[in-house]
Amino acid sequence: MSKNYKAGTVAPLHTSCKECIFASYNPIKINGDKSEQDGCNIGRLIPAFNEVPVKHVDPNIDIVEVYDDEQEFFVINNLKCHYKRTASWGNKIDKNSWQERVYAENRLKYQSIIFANNDIQNLIDTTTALTQQLIPPQYITIVRKPDNTVRPSIISDYLNTIELPWGIENVIDSEIDNTKIVDSILQKRSYPYYSLFEAGIILPVDLFESINTQIYDNNLIFVALTHNKQPVLVSTYIHNVYGGNRPTSIVEKTRENKCDNLLIPIQTVYPNYPIINGPK
Repeated sequence: MSKNYKAGTVAPLHTSCKECIFASYNPIKINGDKSEQDGCNIGRLIPAFNEVPVKHVDPNIDIVEVYDDEQEFFVINNLKCHYKRTASWGNKIDKNSWQERVYAENRLKYQSIIFANNDIQNLIDTTTALTQQLIPPQYITIVRKPDNTVRPSIISDYLNTIELPWGIENVIDSEIDNTKIVDSILQKRSYPYYSLFEAGIILPVDLFESINTQIYDNNLIFVALTHNKQPVLVSTYIHNVYGGNRPTSIVEKTRENKCDNLLIPIQTVYPNYPIINGPK
C-alpha cells in the first residue's frame, strides 16, 4: 500500500481498488484534479443510494474510502478480491471480453479421483454425476485396486463414452492405502484442487459451482473440505507444502499444525451433500 493513503482504517489483509480496471470513477473530478471512485464495473460493490454509502456485495465485508494525491478510491478490508485486474492484464485482452475472461479465470480447476468397487454401475453413477457438473473436473482418474473384479477393459469401454479426459490407475500393491495412491496420481498430473470419491456417490449438479462461488466471491480458504472427517476437495498447493500424505495424511498434518479450522465440513458449503452416500 502507498504510504500516502489517508482516511479510513485499513486492515493488514486488504484489496485496494486503485489501479483495478473494473473500478468506476465519477467523471466530475474533486477540486478539479482528483478522481473519485463510485463503484465497480464487475458488480463487487453496490453503488451509493440516497444516504446509503457504497457497500460490498457481501454485507459482512467492510470497505473504507481512502485517498492519495491522485484519487479517492475504496479498499476492501480482510479480503483478497479475486476480480481485481490491472492495466497490464487488460491491455492484452479485448476490452469487450474483460468480464468473460475474468469469470473464466475465476473458475474452479480440479481433478477427480474415484475409487472403484466391484459394481460397474456405482462407477458409472459417480462418473456421470461429475460429467454433469456445472463446473466439471479437468480430468477423472479411476483407481482400480488388486481385488477389484471388474475388468479394466469394461471400465475403459465405459470411459470412452464420456467427454472428459480420463485415466485408470491399476494398483498392484494390496497394502497401499488411498492416501499414498493419491500422492502417486498427483505426481503424474496436477491441478489447483483434487476431489476424492468412492464409487456410488451421486453429487448435486451444482456442487462445484457452489464451491466456486464460496472460493472466489466469499474468499473461502481451506486445506480440505471434508465429509465424515474424510477429504472431499483438497488444495493441491497445501498438499505439496505439507509434502503429501507421507508419513501421515494431509488431514492429520493439518490437525498436528493446529489448523483444524481449515478442515471444513462440506455441508457448511453445500448442506445437501451428497444426494446418495454410496456405494449401493
